[in-house]
Amino acid sequence: MVSHGAATHDFNLVAEDEIEKIIRAVRKGEPDLVYSDKASRSYRYHYGSVSVLYQVFPDTLLIVSTRSPEKTEDIDFGVGMAIMAEGHRAFRHIAFVDAHNCFTGDISTVQPGSLSAFEYQSAALYATEDARGLEQTRFRLGSAQVIPPYSRKEGFGDQGIEVLIIEAGDQKTAYILIDGNNVLAGVRDILRTHALTLVDEAEIMTTDSHVVNVLSGKNPVGYHVPPELILPYLDKALKEAIQDLSWGEAAGSTTLCERVRVFGSQRMVQMASTVNAMILFIPPLSAAVLLLAFLLSLMLYMIII
Repeated sequence: MVSHGAATHDFNLVAEDEIEKIIRAVRKGEPDLVYSDKASRSYRYHYGSVSVLYQVFPDTLLIVSTRSPEKTEDIDFGVGMAIMAEGHRAFRHIAFVDAHNCFTGDISTVQPGSLSAFEYQSAALYATEDARGLEQTRFRLGSAQVIPPYSRKEGFGDQGIEVLIIEAGDQKTAYILIDGNNVLAGVRDILRTHALTLVDEAEIMTTDSHVVNVLSGKNPVGYHVPPELILPYLDKALKEAIQDLSWGEAAGSTTLCERVRVFGSQRMVQMASTVNAMILFIPPLSAAVLLLAFLLSLMLYMIII
């Protein structure tokens, strides 16, 4: 399950080959993994418009964030790094996830210094301080994957619905990852409400996969396929994950991916500014071209006459 981190389109890879560099970096960190069979219960905290679900795995703190029912889109890399830096005061590793689960039509990103960024950082800071003293017990985990019969045009990527359930302290927490580009506003809450009939806590996440952008850049889960048609597949994935529960171990690691070629800082903004500037000149240029064509036609007509 590859969830969405704090990154904007500036970090889009320029080619598929760049993925191998990330895979090598992950594998490089494997020898340093120290596994443990302990985990805390999960807890939720709200600050302003931001809600975070957090859980501890010995030296690793997992934080899943959302602003649903308000816009939950890309978070700038700098905001995520600030959250990680604060978290390192208490934990060796911080896994901060942008659930990317509420599409309202506004695709602007969360930038450092904004009110939304402050709310994310404040919520994460509380989670870090509170998680420091949480009791940890042996845990069980179960996973499942269900591929709904819906296409990319309908908002579903090839990975379908993946579910990871952690049972610790007599509490089941479901991390639900849908392979898609965001979730239509309101749909996340419908899916999560159903999940809570089977588990004690849950969060809906998306991969932000752009393979579903076949017609336009706006194709969230729930836009073409209503939630009531998604629920049976979510229900199946949850029940299979619960049946799969067994004693497990977990480990965290932080690795650096070097020399990965990405789209580039502020490149999207630069391109958008260029397009906007071109659009401004289109009306006068069009009028000038039409006027020139009319004058040339008139001159040609006068010469022929």
